[in-house]
Amino acid sequence: MKELRVGQVFVEVEYSDRITTTETVQKPEFPELLSRWAEGGPRFRTEIWVNRAGEETRAILASRPLWEWTVPIGEQEPVTADEVTDLFRACWGQTHAFKFRNPIDYELEREVIGWGDDITTVFTVQKRWRAGGRTIDIPIKSLECGSVTVYICNQWRGSSPAATEGTDYVVDYDNGVVTLTDPLPAGASLLISGRYYMQARFSREDVMATVETTDVYAIGSVEVQEVSHG
Repeated sequence: MKELRVGQVFVEVEYSDRITTTETVQKPEFPELLSRWAEGGPRFRTEIWVNRAGEETRAILASRPLWEWTVPIGEQEPVTADEVTDLFRACWGQTHAFKFRNPIDYELEREVIGWGDDITTVFTVQKRWRAGGRTIDIPIKSLECGSVTVYICNQWRGSSPAATEGTDYVVDYDNGVVTLTDPLPAGASLLISGRYYMQARFSREDVMATVETTDVYAIGSVEVQEVSHG
């Protein structure tokens, strides 16, 4: 039996072809050194019908776009390439999700995530994109540990200094939730800054590698796609 472990996901492989997989809430991370070179972008799902007069009817098939990436690997030192192949095997191909750093979209900058009513203490993290009068809100589920700063902005007193994590609030980094110690006052807004990951999985069930020399082998590239989480 051989154990492959990446983060908190591991696969125990028995060579009798029996596979046992175990996954915890904490997901492993795709090597950021490689994800910064990823190529891709968001993909919507829309159906369009055109009648004889040329008029279009459009149907939105998904509530949000999902990102798709091709990550070039090329010839890497074994320690780097091994991270990818170990992650692939530990996640059992496409089965388990992992954290992936979107190279062009990974920061929150004083993003409003809630408004006070003197009752609510739990707020889910989301990010809003705007263009003209149109907006889209995307939930953020994987926050980078230690990167989050929370602000309570009171309309009567102006913006307050940063709140203190562990005293004024706690963060569930793996589910994108901020819980305040006391209810957010009516009229106040809750703002958040920090960095985050996409939740993603491999798009294929195989990774093709070519041995170049004893110390170097080439993977070429791997395909990654974002996992929908509501």
